[in-house]
Amino acid sequence: AGDQADLDAAIGGSERPSKLPTQQEIDAKFRKEGQGDSALKKIVDELDGINQKMEGVKLRIQNMQISAKTPALDFKALARALKIDKFPKADEKLEKALKLQGNARKTALEALQKDLGVTFSPQHMDSLLKAKVP
Repeated sequence: AGDQADLDAAIGGSERPSKLPTQQEIDAKFRKEGQGDSALKKIVDELDGINQKMEGVKLRIQNMQISAKTPALDFKALARALKIDKFPKADEKLEKALKLQGNARKTALEALQKDLGVTFSPQHMDSLLKAKVP
């Protein structure tokens, strides 16, 4: 909940209008008061280039997609948590079963339970069936 409030505050702050003149205001003032001054013309042109670059960066940032990566599973730790780590290659068998999808995963987990002579709790089985495995 606190993270959302911080995010909302940051977004609100980023949408505040700048106190700096826009490029259009700079161009209008130059046309009105600075005609014929080559040094001022050079500064106005540099500002225009900088503003265009900043607008490009702003658009790239706004269009960025942040994707969450699924963390890698530690199958040995998972086997320990399920209390099957004492069985030979239990972590490898568990990994092989969890790499499957849907009914194939359920069937493989049931076969693993039978092979090891254990029964996973309903909560563990539900979590294993829903786990996202890269």
